[in-house]
This record gives sequence, structure tokens and C-alpha cells, in this order.
Amino acid sequence: MNNRYFVTIVAYSVILFLYSCVLPPGYSVDSIQQSTMMDDRDGKEYKTVEVNNQILMAENLNYITTEGNSWCYDNQSFNCSKYGRLYNIKSAKNACPKGWSLPHQILKHQIYEKFGGYRDSGSFYDINDFGFWWFATEDYSGFYVLYKKHDGRNMQPYNELSVEDGFSVRCIKD
Repeated sequence: MNNRYFVTIVAYSVILFLYSCVLPPGYSVDSIQQSTMMDDRDGKEYKTVEVNNQILMAENLNYITTEGNSWCYDNQSFNCSKYGRLYNIKSAKNACPKGWSLPHQILKHQIYEKFGGYRDSGSFYDINDFGFWWFATEDYSGFYVLYKKHDGRNMQPYNELSVEDGFSVRCIKD
């Protein structure tokens, strides 16, 4: 077999394998529409995905709120550029741009990556290993955190949270 064709076949197989790891069953690359949105508050652009007429942020929010607290991992601004900010609950409730909000359900097709860790009692933990995200209850009367390990396991509830802990935010278009 010609080496060039062998490399092409292997590369194509790897790409198919990676897509099967990222996309949930029943979704193809063609069924997810990728786009961007501009946050008018600070001019930052965010990747979005649209699936079944829902538009979701495909990366963590990096907006400095005027209420509550938010942090860059290890207080290093380059971590905000790569992983987004970590928000306490007060800032998470107000972080999404107008017309966007915290999601209130785990969407099977939402792709969570960029594992920015979390902040607890002034210390930072688990960057690149775990991602933690704020969610709202369906009526937005309460809030909770789900986490995911980088190995692709399903989202799990995080029960050891304080309202002052810092977690990532992804927004969904209202």
C-alpha cells in the first residue's frame, strides 16, 4: 500500500474517531451549526453552536461583571483568555449578555470543553482536568453546578459548593 494513501486513511479514521467522542449519538457534524456572537458589552466574540433551534455558547464566558466576583484561574489573565472567567453565584446570575441566560437543563448536544477548573476559598483547583459550570433551575429560582471530567464522562452534580466559589458560565440564547 502506498504510504500516502495509508496516512490519509489513518488520518480520516482518527478524525471520525474524534467526532464520535465529541458528538453525542444521533448528531452528525452537519446537524450542528457553528457560528459566533459578539458581546456588545465588551466587544468579545464567542463561538456558538445551534442544534434543534437552540443557540448555545460553545466556550466559557469571559465578561467582567459589575456585581459579585469573578476571577481568572490563578489570577492570571491569560487563563481568562483561554478558559473564561470563574464566577460566584451573584456574578453568574448577571454574567450573560442581554437576550442570553444560564441554561436550566443539561443539553445532550451541548459540547463542554476547556476545563477551567474552579475556585474555592481563594484557591484554584483542577484546571485541564475538570470543568464546572453554573446552571439555573427551570424557574430560575435556584442555581446549581455540574462538573465534567476531561475523560468524557457525563455531567455530574457538584454538591460541595458555596455561593462564593467560582465556576464557569455558558449561556443559552433566550
